[in-house]
Amino acid sequence: MTTPFSVPWVAVIEDFDITNAEEDELALLAKDCFLKCPVIVFRKQPETTTAKQFFDFVQKFDPDVDMDAIEKEEVLHPFRREPDAPHVASREENKMFENKNELGDQFRWGPVWHMDLVGSKRTRVPNVVSAFQFLQVPEEGGNTIYANMDMAYTMLPPDLKKKMDELKCIYDNDLNSLFNFQLDADGFTRLGPFPTTPEQEDQVVRSLVRRDKTTGRKRMFFTPVRFNRFEGWSIEESWEFMAYIFHTYVNTPQNTVSIKWENGDVAVFNNHAMIHTSTPWELYKGVERRFRLTFLNSKKMFEDD
Repeated sequence: MTTPFSVPWVAVIEDFDITNAEEDELALLAKDCFLKCPVIVFRKQPETTTAKQFFDFVQKFDPDVDMDAIEKEEVLHPFRREPDAPHVASREENKMFENKNELGDQFRWGPVWHMDLVGSKRTRVPNVVSAFQFLQVPEEGGNTIYANMDMAYTMLPPDLKKKMDELKCIYDNDLNSLFNFQLDADGFTRLGPFPTTPEQEDQVVRSLVRRDKTTGRKRMFFTPVRFNRFEGWSIEESWEFMAYIFHTYVNTPQNTVSIKWENGDVAVFNNHAMIHTSTPWELYKGVERRFRLTFLNSKKMFEDD
C-alpha cells in the first residue's frame, strides 16, 4: 500500500517486504515508481533483514548498475563495511569511520547539505542510487531532510539557467577541506578552510549542470562541503551566487521535505535529483541512531560524455 506524502515526489510504501518481493513488483518499482518518485520509503522492514538482502534489493533501482565494480569490491563509501556486504556501510553517529570521528562537530550542531560523491575523485559520475536501512532511531530528531534539485532547476528563470549551464565547479578533495570544513548556520555556505597554496590543492573540475542521458533532462549537481569556487570566479563571488540559488530555489517550503524514520525503514533515493541533510545530532544526544547505507556503483553517463 502506498501512503500519500506531503510532496508528490516522495512515495511511502507500507506492507512490503523487500526480502520477499516478486520480480514484477521490483520491475514496476524500479522502472516506473522510482522515475516519478525519486525518494521511496519502505516502512518497517523485518528486523532480520541482513545487509546483503538490503544491498541485493537496492541494486534493482539502477538499470546502469555496475556489476563488474561490485564484484571487484570497488567500494564507494569510506565507512565501516558490513562483513556480508562490503558495499554497505554500518553507521552510528560520532562513529562514522573506522578510525576517525573528525566530522562529528559539523553534524552535531546543524545541517550539512550534500549530494553523495559529487565533486569526489572516487568517481567522475556520482552514484545514482543511495539508500538507507534504519536499525534504531531516536524518538526525537534523526530525520533526513531532502530538497529536490530537479525541481529547483526547473523553477530557474531562463537567464539564470543559461548562466548556470556554463559554470564549472572546482571541488576540493584534500583532507583538510574534507575533515575540517566549516559551514554557515544554513548548513550550506562553506566558510573554509580553503587551500591557500598549490601544494595544498587536490581538486577536480565538474560541470554544475549536466544533461541526463536517459531522460534528456538537465540536472544541477552541487555539494557545498567540497565546493571551492567556479572557474574564472573568486571564492566570494561563487558563494554569494550559490547561497542565493540555494535559499531562493532549493531550500524552499514547497521544495523540501523532512522524513521522520521508524525502526526498520528502508529508503531508496535518486542522488542525481536530491540534495539532503540529517537533523543535528544534538537533538538526540545520548540516544543511538544506527543505520546502514550504500552508494550503488553505476555505469551511468551524461549526454555530453
